[in-house]
Amino acid sequence: MLDVISAPPGTGKTLHCVEIIENEVRKNPNRMIFTNIIGLNMQGVLPITSSANKPFDWRDVPDGSLIVYDEAHEHPAFSKYDLLKNYQLPAVIDNMFDMEVARINDYEALKTFEKEQLLKKHGYVYTDLPETIKVKEKEELIRKVRKTQSFTLDRAKEDVLDIGRALTMHRHFGYDIIFVTQKPDLLNPYVKAATSQHLILRRLFKLPLAIIYSYAEVQDQFGNATRKNALSWRIWFFPKRLYKYYISAESHPVKPQIPMGLLAMVVGALCLIGYATYNTKNSDAELFGASQVSASGQQKTAPDSNQSATNNAKDVTQPSTDLIDLCRMAVNVDTPQCKKFFDDLTNSGGSIRGESEFVYDGNKPFDVDYTPTDLKPKDFPRFKNAIVYNGKCTAYSQQGTIMHKVSKQDCHRLANGDRPFDYFVEEKAQVQPTAPTSDENYKKSYLENIARLDAERHVKAQDATVQEEQIPLGTRPPQDITGANSL
Repeated sequence: MLDVISAPPGTGKTLHCVEIIENEVRKNPNRMIFTNIIGLNMQGVLPITSSANKPFDWRDVPDGSLIVYDEAHEHPAFSKYDLLKNYQLPAVIDNMFDMEVARINDYEALKTFEKEQLLKKHGYVYTDLPETIKVKEKEELIRKVRKTQSFTLDRAKEDVLDIGRALTMHRHFGYDIIFVTQKPDLLNPYVKAATSQHLILRRLFKLPLAIIYSYAEVQDQFGNATRKNALSWRIWFFPKRLYKYYISAESHPVKPQIPMGLLAMVVGALCLIGYATYNTKNSDAELFGASQVSASGQQKTAPDSNQSATNNAKDVTQPSTDLIDLCRMAVNVDTPQCKKFFDDLTNSGGSIRGESEFVYDGNKPFDVDYTPTDLKPKDFPRFKNAIVYNGKCTAYSQQGTIMHKVSKQDCHRLANGDRPFDYFVEEKAQVQPTAPTSDENYKKSYLENIARLDAERHVKAQDATVQEEQIPLGTRPPQDITGANSL
């Protein structure tokens, strides 16, 4: 993989790389490790040689090596800017082109076979070998030589840039590469595209520590938004034991510079935490009755002026609950012990709360707030039943709950009908039915007859029919019929 570590100068980025190298040497002592860290003297680590005219090529080291390249933005293949403007060909190659130009200028002094080779090399067409060539022809030949020289220089620059372009293939050969730079924006796009992890170091107030932020991609800028988007972060303390392995300015002591405002805030926060802890302890002590106990422990005997008060004051050494009950009595309110008790209770901000009574309002049946304080169990689990299913026996209590602690032997024993005696069963009182009296029998018969008659009347009313009856001729109508019906 390829990691990029960026941080301002003096943040400890080179020291972090030395720690990585040390861990790798201990983990894989046979692995080839290369670095250009100045003055690094660690067993198993080989130095990198790189120059302006011959930059380091990571492809020249064995496959599977670890490469740590410090100040990667100064390498022409990794830098964003063109560092090959002053790049030159090796002196041997430049001398060859210069000698070729000199031969063209001294064409007349060359031997016959040298003239033939020179003209043939540059594609000069002729019928008879000329003894001399014109000035314009010489200039044309020299222009071709310089053009070839320029092309060779461009080809050499492209070979250097290919070192950075080939980084996308580094994982195929097992390389692990770490680039260290002051700002990731100084690196070219080929390096950023091949990066799998970006570590940003930030040192605060020149303390011997740094915060390491981890990202999956290269972050060109670092700010509040970038800090919040970090995949992870951790505090890394400088391992001073590693200063002896390389040359670094961090080997010199640096005095921390913590702002007074921040220091005051930290001290104030610690004071508030201590004060809150102290008050919490005092509040817990008062909550559990420490003030009442101290008040009851300091009370002595009451005066003899009031015999009843004296008899009750003898019990003030009892627990705080008894003291509260005694002082709530009107006869003991004026005793010195109760006065001191009430004074201490007032100073401590306490209060005497009576036991809450259960109040129920029938008009508000859902607004009942009652928590019972004296709860006693009414029953306890007893082995009553057993169910055997697929060879597994499960024991149940009298309420149908599973009893997990009953042994398998006892469970199967009960399932086979061997039921133990229950010493806690309560016999239910049997209510004997009473014989009905004569009055009750009469009332019952009367109601049954009334119901039967009503039922018959209802049935007849539903089946009633209208019968026509013919009136004999000559029958006089009733006297009470008047009007048209009387005719």
